[in-house]
Amino acid sequence: MSVFGKLKSAINMVTGGAAEVSAEYEEPKISEPFNVIIRATTKSEQVKIDKVYLKIRGIEEVEVNVTYTETDHIGETRSVTDCEHRSHITYEDEYIVSEKQILAADTEHEWVQAVSFPEGCRPCYCGHNAIHRYEIFAGLDCFGNDPDSGWIQLPYFC
Repeated sequence: MSVFGKLKSAINMVTGGAAEVSAEYEEPKISEPFNVIIRATTKSEQVKIDKVYLKIRGIEEVEVNVTYTETDHIGETRSVTDCEHRSHITYEDEYIVSEKQILAADTEHEWVQAVSFPEGCRPCYCGHNAIHRYEIFAGLDCFGNDPDSGWIQLPYFC
């Protein structure tokens, strides 16, 4: 491998740029399985991966206005209203979609994973001060920074 090739490999390892990863989904439902399609396109070098994975999480977010009363050193008071944001992970799961393999250079790959939620998972909602939503994240586990899709929000579903 040339010096340039070694440099490119090192950059891909650090940045996760060895492949482009995307994820698409069928219509999600809380009570029925649905498929997530993971696609990876390798760049100019082969990519050795330990696994292809899919993460899914539920997030509840709340935003409320909170008023604080402050008293300064001379006894004068003033009220300050601030918008506070809180979030909580309500559900997390990870699927191992595929095991160790070598992806050839300049190729496209596709995997399909059925996703189902356990009984009792919260449905999506969007209220005045709170929302509950789900996100997916697909990645290739390899040496260095994993190429991934980033978190993708699923549409609101029941």
